[in-house]
Amino acid sequence: MNRLHSLIAGVLLMLTTLSAAAVGDSPIIADMKRDADAGDIGRFEELISEMKVRGVSKSDPYYVKYYNMWLNTFNNPASTELQKAEAARAMMYCMSEGIGVKCDKELMKKYFNEARMRLDKLVKPGSPDRPGALYELYSLLRYYNSSDYGCSPDDYPDFRNMLRQSAEAGCLKAMTSYGINLIWNEERVTEGLAWIERAAKAGYIPAQTWLCRNLATGTVESGMGETIKRDSEKSVYWGEKCWRHDTMCADEMAANYFYGRGTAPNYSKALECLTGRYATDDLDYSTEHTYMLACIYAKLGETGEALNIFNRLFGPDGAAAYDNWETTGYYIGKGYYDGIAVPRDYAKAVKYLTKASEYGEDMYKAKALLSKCYRFGRGVTKNVAKANRLVREAREGSADAIDIDEIIGK
Repeated sequence: MNRLHSLIAGVLLMLTTLSAAAVGDSPIIADMKRDADAGDIGRFEELISEMKVRGVSKSDPYYVKYYNMWLNTFNNPASTELQKAEAARAMMYCMSEGIGVKCDKELMKKYFNEARMRLDKLVKPGSPDRPGALYELYSLLRYYNSSDYGCSPDDYPDFRNMLRQSAEAGCLKAMTSYGINLIWNEERVTEGLAWIERAAKAGYIPAQTWLCRNLATGTVESGMGETIKRDSEKSVYWGEKCWRHDTMCADEMAANYFYGRGTAPNYSKALECLTGRYATDDLDYSTEHTYMLACIYAKLGETGEALNIFNRLFGPDGAAAYDNWETTGYYIGKGYYDGIAVPRDYAKAVKYLTKASEYGEDMYKAKALLSKCYRFGRGVTKNVAKANRLVREAREGSADAIDIDEIIGK
């Protein structure tokens, strides 16, 4: 059995032995469910976000299960006051989103005041639960501080300082949230990164995943004073510690290993990230990552499987692109240009890249790659002036100049 087959066999074994996994769950989703089952509200909310993206109905039995879990925690005499406050906030979240339960304003008001009453006691100086309670109270007031719940903002005029106080008291969740707040709301990037790294070094996975994802791309918003500089090596450093726990981090690490960003190219590790990220029946969930998967199989010598995956997403000869140019056109053209997953055909590359460069989420990437066809006369008559124009349009239109530079420089 070769190296690739060994890796696939290992992934399939992991899928079949995960007790928390439902049919179709990827290892990372199964991990989220285990943590949520254990009462981790943060992981529950991450799981809900993932299920929303995938179009899972809000009445799904899994949502109902989680609402009932929090309800049981709230009513359990053995639960601590902090656990009951967390459960009350979680149930309010479920109701506000219609997740597993119908929205009930009166019941939300009841849970709001139940949580607030407990947290008011726990945030007092000397309380052993003060660090976590400050974060919970801040979170409660941030999202539900309204007269609709019998609480006026004037009741807590200084509540925003609770996040900083919780961070300073050692709450890892608060350190991460406070750091993010400093970066995005106050443009204090260096100070914010220091707080997030402090939580990451203490082993807090959400902080590690945030660093992996944001250092991989850097700040793309214009007009910011201090910016997050792209640092692929640090992205890889943090990603290697946590990608098995976060789907978007797995996405970033797959790209890092595939393209050799911050580390040497490693197609086996890229494959491991993708098969950890996506379930076996979900691999065409992302156009980019399905294309990447096809290329990985080709790089590892599985050319037949590479072609099967490419055709599964795009249709034979790219036929599916005619119905979905916005998400597939660029990757079909790239496929024929690179000649990794399918035989190289510059004429077909020009055909699909030209269409993809007209509109769609990857139109500027398409312009950048199409410029190379014109610059070197690949599949089209050489036209340096048109190549330069396409480069200019790609640079001016794209929010990520580094990605454009990577395409043009290849």
